[in-house]
Amino acid sequence: MATDSDLLSRSLKEVMTSHPVSIRSDALATVAVRIFHEHNIDDLIVVNSRREPVGLIDSQDLPKLKLM
Repeated sequence: MATDSDLLSRSLKEVMTSHPVSIRSDALATVAVRIFHEHNIDDLIVVNSRREPVGLIDSQDLPKLKLM
């Protein structure tokens, strides 16, 4: 919002990430750690086998699991 004062009046299509990074729900947590580092992202969409979103992993969740 600091760089776009009209952000709240724009449509989601204009501001969304069109091809977000995701991970399958049956993937190992270590794969999620690698993806966070490789893509330098803070959130990772979790999808099922049909690529439907079923959850979200925040990078701050992983230290709680003692994975990072």
